[in-house]
Amino acid sequence: MTEEGFGRGWMWDDPQPQIASINIWMSSHESLKYKTNGEIKDYLNFLTTVYLQELGVSFLGAIEYDVVPFSASSIYTHYSVPLKEIIKTMLETSDNQIAEQLFRNLGAIYGKGTISDSEKYFKQKIDEILGYKPSQYVLKDGCGLSKYNLLSPKMINDAVLYLYKNYSSSLLDWLAAPNEESTINNRFNFEIYAKTGTLYYDSAISAIIRTKKGNLYLLTLIENNFSSSRQSVKEFENTIINMIYSAL
Repeated sequence: MTEEGFGRGWMWDDPQPQIASINIWMSSHESLKYKTNGEIKDYLNFLTTVYLQELGVSFLGAIEYDVVPFSASSIYTHYSVPLKEIIKTMLETSDNQIAEQLFRNLGAIYGKGTISDSEKYFKQKIDEILGYKPSQYVLKDGCGLSKYNLLSPKMINDAVLYLYKNYSSSLLDWLAAPNEESTINNRFNFEIYAKTGTLYYDSAISAIIRTKKGNLYLLTLIENNFSSSRQSVKEFENTIINMIYSAL
């Protein structure tokens, strides 16, 4: 990771995650709010030493960020849970840190660890899979916090449709549902699988719903720059989705 941890177009007063070579997953990023990149790095370094000590690993010295020399030898390898389980957590809870970490990792694997490398990789894949050219959209991060992002509902629908055709029931399991701890918990009383998105004055939901007649429909709603309350906009989305459920 060769750039600062903040994404391009992130709001400075938003409790966004920090992305770095050493990263600690947090359920809330309020503690990172209003901190500079350097302050957050120091904070994560401190937490790293604390957690190591809790695991019984004594630590004395400093944490340095540099290129790992070829002469270095590994003393321990930890394997995470399968990626599909991580993606499930990310989609159900709309976890920005996981989404951005995956975005940055791809830039590190297929480039030199810059945000531009991540953008380049995604633009290539979006062109190959969906046929959208870079001139048709703007994508600046992996979690959707950037105010620079510009994607149409149709483009999101095309992406979800591709995923459904290739992963079907697995995709439905990964997305948020009303009967589980998720971003749409108790929001609907019928079969729906969704990914939500919320900024200060922007709201979105992309969902696959099974209507009263048993048909599956895919929809994406995006509302930008609204002046009303966030709750009223969510209720507006609910009204449209409930109408589709009842009528189709």
